[in-house]
Amino acid sequence: MKEEDDLVAPQTIRAVEGLVEAVPELREDWEEHLALNHTPLPYLFFADVKRYAIDELRRADPELRRRFAIAINRLSDAWARAQPSGQAARVPQPE
Repeated sequence: MKEEDDLVAPQTIRAVEGLVEAVPELREDWEEHLALNHTPLPYLFFADVKRYAIDELRRADPELRRRFAIAINRLSDAWARAQPSGQAARVPQPE
């Protein structure tokens, strides 16, 4: 069950908290997630992140889109370093 353990590993939680620090617009969703679930479950929280990206980033200012892209890429890099293949997904940064 190691794969499931990785989903709630301390480094995974720290990575999600890093995303929330970089994109404070996600803070309310993260706090609501923690209150509802009584524990951090990043794989569930990312449904909120996806919804935020779809609903908000389309009309967001370039600075927010840039911060979001950088934060997601950092999260992807951290996750990739933990994977045997070392492959990270990349999100293009707005110009």
